[in-house]
Amino acid sequence: MGKIFARLSFVVRYHPVLSAIMAAEILQGYSLMQIFTPPAGFHARQADGGFHQLIGPFYVEGDGSNFCYGFYVDERHTNPADVVHGGLLMTLMDMVLTTTVIQATELKNHVSTITMNCDFLAPVLANRWVDGKGEIVRRTKSLAFVRGRLQVAGTDAVTATGVWRVFNRPLVSATLPTADLSARPIASDGS
Repeated sequence: MGKIFARLSFVVRYHPVLSAIMAAEILQGYSLMQIFTPPAGFHARQADGGFHQLIGPFYVEGDGSNFCYGFYVDERHTNPADVVHGGLLMTLMDMVLTTTVIQATELKNHVSTITMNCDFLAPVLANRWVDGKGEIVRRTKSLAFVRGRLQVAGTDAVTATGVWRVFNRPLVSATLPTADLSARPIASDGS
């Protein structure tokens, strides 16, 4: 029985789909699952993709080139030091700057991050509202140079600059390739 449990535990831990399912079940008990009301003017934004659904929800205020991203961080998002994980803040910044570039193309073009540099200016604690804004610094036909900031209570927590590729194809999520995880065999030796 112990060998079967150990094998099952290994498969769940290292198989991406099963890991995501287990993570979703584990996260159900965290505090964000309680009712949260965003600040006035913000409305829920559709979270496409499994990863965004795991870390969200996300909120937006405004539209077009004048928008603000909003996000409520809770205990799910903290690291062992009890502050919000820098990787999560970088993910949120990537979403803010990507949306900034998409808005600049008037929702016409698919875009992708080439590089993004973040500066962490202050720790972000759980159970705080984080908002983010971005702006285009320079634009060519195929590139967008952007900068942005994440703030908590009006104080900069993270700033970033980056370069995004603007593709000459429509903004349609179905055009993105997906991985077929069902064809990936699991090694019998546990590796």
